[in-house]
Amino acid sequence: MRIDINQQKISIGDKYKIYIDGHQTYTAASELFKFLSVINLLNNEGSHTILKINKLWSWFKPKYNITLYGNQILEFRSESFWKMHYRCQNGKDLFDIYGHRGR
Repeated sequence: MRIDINQQKISIGDKYKIYIDGHQTYTAASELFKFLSVINLLNNEGSHTILKINKLWSWFKPKYNITLYGNQILEFRSESFWKMHYRCQNGKDLFDIYGHRGR
């Protein structure tokens, strides 16, 4: 599976087109005039919000709350910026995500 995210920067906010295996599947847009960024992920028609990504205040490690359609909240946190280690928690379920260098 190949996922491509194309960003269109505009003067006030950002818009994204998300392609899965060459087909546009989702769109996303940042909310305007927010102190910390908020991004809404919409289905391809743009009729309803699938999830919302809220950036939280943090000094060094990025923190995000991802609110799903049924108001379920996932906590996405950076554990180590240098080692590209992230952690996502959904209730009692905990997922460790490790990035790799290169493609």
